[in-house]
Amino acid sequence: MQNNWERKHPTKESPHHLRKKERFLDALWRKVRRVDREIARLVAYRTTWFCEEHGVKTLFFENLKSYKPPKGWVAGTLSWKLSTNLWAKILDTTTYMRQQLGHKYGGVWTVNPAYTSQDCHACGERGIRVEKQGARTKRPGGEYFYCPHCESELHADVNAARNIIDVYQSSTVAGRTA
Repeated sequence: MQNNWERKHPTKESPHHLRKKERFLDALWRKVRRVDREIARLVAYRTTWFCEEHGVKTLFFENLKSYKPPKGWVAGTLSWKLSTNLWAKILDTTTYMRQQLGHKYGGVWTVNPAYTSQDCHACGERGIRVEKQGARTKRPGGEYFYCPHCESELHADVNAARNIIDVYQSSTVAGRTA
């Protein structure tokens, strides 16, 4: 990290107060990285042992490499980078822990999340997101899913999970990404 003092006075040693701030910021970033690592380990540990206790052989994560930030977030902002970095650490740590337990590739697959919560798992048609169960009015980002074609109605995350499972089961070519 180069500060203004170093640019203006390249041959002089920076003042004590600047060195003190740099040490403070370095320590703060070490703490952020340590907390991220610990969160990733805890989530991966609990996920891994839940899968072991319940006999889950394959675990699916959304592939968020090409994911665009929601409205109000800027892709280059610090908060966006921290959240995507944490997601990647959770995925990597979970894969590592499952590999240590003997699962090939960790039994972890990444799936493209595009339209998984908007396409109906029953008929395959595009449905609508609604605010609450029983509603028929379109609400972007609504909690529930409704398909006007087959009258299917359930939580959007459940619909997305069923679509992801369908993608995996219909995949004929073995590979890392479903």
